[in-house]
Parts: sequence; C-alpha cells; structure tokens
Amino acid sequence: MGKPFVYIALILFCMASNLVADSDKVIKVYCEEWPGYTNRNGTGAYWEVIKAIYEPLGYKVSTSVFPWKRAKKMVADKQGDILVGDYRQFDSAATLFLYPRWHISIEDPVVAVIQRDSMPSLGIKNLAPLSGKRVGWVRGYGFESDFLKGMRFSKKLETTKFSYGIGLVLNGRLDAFLDYQASVDAYYKEKKISKQDRNRLQVVPVKLGSKLYAAFSNKPRSRDLVKIFDQQMTVLTKNGEIERIYKKWGLSPKKFGKDRFGD
Repeated sequence: MGKPFVYIALILFCMASNLVADSDKVIKVYCEEWPGYTNRNGTGAYWEVIKAIYEPLGYKVSTSVFPWKRAKKMVADKQGDILVGDYRQFDSAATLFLYPRWHISIEDPVVAVIQRDSMPSLGIKNLAPLSGKRVGWVRGYGFESDFLKGMRFSKKLETTKFSYGIGLVLNGRLDAFLDYQASVDAYYKEKKISKQDRNRLQVVPVKLGSKLYAAFSNKPRSRDLVKIFDQQMTVLTKNGEIERIYKKWGLSPKKFGKDRFGD
C-alpha cells in the first residue's frame, strides 16, 4: 500500500470522525407551528428555552415545524431528538419517549368553538352537551384519550389546521371544534375571520391547562440530553432566565409555573 493512499485514507477517516462528532452536537427539535412558541422561522418561547439549555454547552439546536402527528411520529421513530409541548405519557406509549423531571410550559386551556348559544350549559365541569354531537380537533392532539375519554360522538373529525375546523363550525358541518386558547387568539389577532363570523361564534373553556414536556426520542444519547435538560432548567429557573424568555414573548410567567415543579 503506497504512502499517498495511506494519507488519503487517514484524511477520510479524520473527516468521517469529525462528521460523527459534529452530528452528535446537533439536536433536532420538532413541533407544530404555534405562534409565539414555535414560529416557523426558528423564533419563539419554546425554541428559545431549548437553545438556552443546550447552545451554551456547545450544541447546535436545529428547529423544524411539521403537523403535530407527523412531528411526534418522527421523534418516536428516532428521526428527531425532541418533541416540545407534549403531555407526559404513562401508558404503553411511554416507551417511545424519555421525559425530564422539569416541564417546559403550562398549556393554555382547551376551548370549544361553537355556534353562539348552541350549547348554553357547556363548560369545564359539564362536557355532556358534546355527547352525540359532531366534534373535531387537530389531528394527533389526543383529546379522545384524555378528557374526552369514553365520550361518544355522532361524528369525530381530525383536521390538519385550526382554520379548517372553524370553517366547518361556521358552515354547520361540525357542532364544536376543540383547540387551545392560544390558537383562537392567534387566529383572531391575524384577522383571518370577519367580524360578522366572529360574532356568530362562541369560545367556551372545556379543560384547564396541564403541564407540557419536552419528549425525547428513546435512544442512547437522549439519556444524557435529558440529564442536561433537568440540570440546566434548574439553573435557568433560579436565575430568572426562563421567566425572562416568557415575558419577552408576551407570555405570562404562569405559562411556565415554576411553582408547579414536582406535581
């Protein structure tokens, strides 16, 4: 074997080693686009929290926006590292993800968008009016296995977009569309709905917010990433950085709720 070949092989080996080392420092973080939390351009409270945790330690955080169900599947299939804003799973699905002790947020209340005065008694303590109705929500949100578990509907529809669900309610094809208060606020703020149509609708809270987590893909290096997440969240909470990030994005500190750690 000639010396030039040896040198070339050595160079290729070094390049490959550097590529492996560099890839180990890249963290792929996925979520659906939630305005103010996970903006498509890489800004937002959730993206910023993850970057504040890992980037000072030499990691590069790569953020990507996908429909929720797809984002969750990609992380479960180990194509990504972290899904932000998920419930902590305690059933068989828990084997797909690893969870830190620290949560990343307290979710907005879940609300039902309905035709005004169509369900006068609907509320957090009374979901019965939804029974037997045509109800929809964004695909992958899993409301049917959470607070709607056991309820029967005459029609259950999952959509990819909140805007599509509102249209179905306005057109009388759904009796209620369920989503988070933040989605309604963002939709109204962007004036994607006429004042006349807005007056035809009513937004009713049906579930108080729960803690949301960063769900890590269940692969070997994730155990180290989870450990770092908890260590850094403790530091960043004590020094006020997490609260600063939430305030920067116009969000109440209660959206994080550090007093709820350990629930």
